Amino acid sequence: MTQPVRLLANTFILVACLAFSVVSAVMPGKLMASDIADLQATQKQLKELKSRMGKLERRLNSARGEQGKLQAELARTERRISNLLGEIRQLERRIAQSRQQLADLQKREDALSQELDQHKQQLAEQIRASYRIGDNSSLKMLLALDSIEQSERMLTYYNYFHQARTERINGYLVLLEELKQTREARAQENARLQASRDQLQQRQKSLTQERRNQQQTLAKLNKEIKAGESQLSRLTQDQKRLEALVKEVEQALADIPMPQSGQARDFHEMRAKLSWPVRGKLLKRFGTQPDSDGIKWNGIFIQSDRGTPVKAVHPGRVVFADWLRGFGLLVIVDHDKGYMSLYGSNQAIYKQPGDWVQSGETLASVGASGGQPQSGLYFEIRHKGEPQNPLHWLAK
Repeated sequence: MTQPVRLLANTFILVACLAFSVVSAVMPGKLMASDIADLQATQKQLKELKSRMGKLERRLNSARGEQGKLQAELARTERRISNLLGEIRQLERRIAQSRQQLADLQKREDALSQELDQHKQQLAEQIRASYRIGDNSSLKMLLALDSIEQSERMLTYYNYFHQARTERINGYLVLLEELKQTREARAQENARLQASRDQLQQRQKSLTQERRNQQQTLAKLNKEIKAGESQLSRLTQDQKRLEALVKEVEQALADIPMPQSGQARDFHEMRAKLSWPVRGKLLKRFGTQPDSDGIKWNGIFIQSDRGTPVKAVHPGRVVFADWLRGFGLLVIVDHDKGYMSLYGSNQAIYKQPGDWVQSGETLASVGASGGQPQSGLYFEIRHKGEPQNPLHWLAK
C-alpha cells in the first residue's frame, strides 16, 4: 500500500470510528426514528468524505512522491520495528503476570501443605483415640452404663465423634485434591512462562536485525539526499505533507464532531499547565531554523533515551498513528475545539486511531524514526491547524 493510500485509509478508519461513537452515544437501547435519521445523515457524510479523500489521493499521487524506493523501505522497516516492540511489550507484561501468578500459586501451595499437615495430625489423633476405645466401642459403652439417659447421652457423644472424624477425612481429601490442582496449575503456568520467554527471545533477535536494516537504509537514503534534493527542499516537502494530513483530519472532525470525553478542563484552560510529553534536553525550539537551512520549526525537539515512554499531554482521542516521511512514526491526538498535539520520531506506537487517552497515558516510545540523527521526541501543538509554541503551553 502506498503512503498516500495508507494515510487515506487511516483517516477513513478514524472517521468510521468517530461515526460509530456518535451513533452509539445516542442509541443505548432500540433505535428511534430520530436515531435512524442521524445514522442516515452520518452515512451520507461518510460517503462525501470518501469522495473527498479520493480526490486527495489523486493529488498526492500526482505530486513528486514520498514513495521513493529507499523511503518506502525505511517506512516498512520502522513499522516492523514498531510492531515488534509492541509485541515485546505485550510479552514482557505477560511474563510479569505469569511470575506473579506463579508466586501466588506457590503461596497457595505452601498454605495448603501446612493446612494438610494440621488435618493429618488431628486425624491421626482421632484414629488413635478410636483404636484405644476398640471395636464395638459404642456397644461396650451402652452395656456399661446404668441408665437409659446416660446411654442416650453417650451414644450422641459417640456419634458426634464419629461424624467429626468423617468430616476430618473428607476435609483431608478435599485439601489433597486442591493441592493437586494447584500444583498442576503451577506447572501449566511455568510452561506458559517458558513459551513467552522463548517468543520474547525470538522477537528480540528479529528486532536486532530490523534495526540493522534501518541503519543500512538510512545510510543509503542520506547518500541519495546529498546527491539529489537539498535539505531545505526535503524539509519543506515533509512539512507540506504534514500540513495536508492535519487539514484532512480537521475536515473529518468538523463533519463528524467527536463525542465529549468528560474531561475536567478544556485544552484552552491548560495554558502553561500541561505536563511534558517526555523528559529530556530541549534541542530545538519553536520557530528556530534547523542547521541554518532556512526553514522554521513548527514544534520542539526533546532529546531523550530510546524507549522512554511518550505521554499524552491532555485527554483526547488518537486521530492518526502511522509513519509519515520526515516525522517517522507519528501520533496525533485531537483534544476537541480545534486543538491537537503531535508526537513524532517514535520508535514504537502503542495506540490506534479512535483510542481514547487520558493525560499522562503512554502513547508511544522515544526513538529516531523518520531519519532523525538522534533519539528524541518531535512535539507540536496546533489550534485550528495553526502551529502554537509548545513552550507557552507546557508547565515551566
